[in-house]
Amino acid sequence: MQEGISYEYKDDDIPLDDLDEDDEDDISLGTEDSRHEAEKITAINVENAYMEEKEQALLALKAICKHTGETFFPYIYQVSYLCVRFKL
Repeated sequence: MQEGISYEYKDDDIPLDDLDEDDEDDISLGTEDSRHEAEKITAINVENAYMEEKEQALLALKAICKHTGETFFPYIYQVSYLCVRFKL
């Protein structure tokens, strides 16, 4: 898994850039050129171990619900509450 921030642009001719921790200070919206480039961004993707862990937790919960069927129903409210509380 690649970690970092990547951008998706409106135009296909602009390559996707990855943002490393060292590059954080290089982002500036102070000039007209940089503002014009920022307007072309359609999506910002964040990939890291934390997001991967959340995804895996929800997939495991889905599998539990699918395989236990109605016997898991009494726990749905409690699990939903915990998912919201821990922002899963």
